[in-house]
Amino acid sequence: MTTREDQKAVLDFVVEISDTRHLDQVLKAVERVEGVITARRMRAWQERS
Repeated sequence: MTTREDQKAVLDFVVEISDTRHLDQVLKAVERVEGVITARRMRAWQERS
C-alpha cells in the first residue's frame, strides 16, 4: 500500500480469475465496497496515476 499526497491510499492486489467476464465481476464487486473510488486492471508495464 502506498499513500499519495492527497491522503488517498493505493493498494495493489493479485487475483486469479477464470476469464475476462470473471475479472469484470471482481472489479465491479470491489468498486461496490464502501470507500473504494475505483478498481481497475493494471498490467505490469503500466504506471499508476
